[in-house]
Amino acid sequence: MHWSIFSIFASFIIATSFLIRKNLLQKHSINNLMFYVYCGLLISAVVFAILIKDKDKEGFKTFDNQTKALALTAGAIIPVAIYFLTVSLKQVKNPAYTSIVFAVFKTILLLSLSIYILNSPYNKLTLFGVLLALLGVVLIILNE
Repeated sequence: MHWSIFSIFASFIIATSFLIRKNLLQKHSINNLMFYVYCGLLISAVVFAILIKDKDKEGFKTFDNQTKALALTAGAIIPVAIYFLTVSLKQVKNPAYTSIVFAVFKTILLLSLSIYILNSPYNKLTLFGVLLALLGVVLIILNE
């Protein structure tokens, strides 16, 4: 399957999570909600870890300590981001605003760091598109 299909599936899942959290935040405290969100995250993580585990154990041998630490860090910071997004959802009137600001700033950071760290290719149209997206975010924030 093409990579974009997986991105579309992920967008449905994340949008559904945003809407569920926004709805629940209207009646419940953020701390109580986050307890159950993290329990769900833990259950999901365990199930997926079991489903995708390296069956022949050879893949684990290629991970040195630095790679393991980076992979664990990548996973450990996701719940922090979920918490910050949920705080934003609690305060925002329209959950789409949180999503837009998140997506644009994530894109700018990823593009900048990918160019700097990974030497990823880019062109003028890419930079122009990111600039337009940033302008859109500014308009949303100023006219909320």
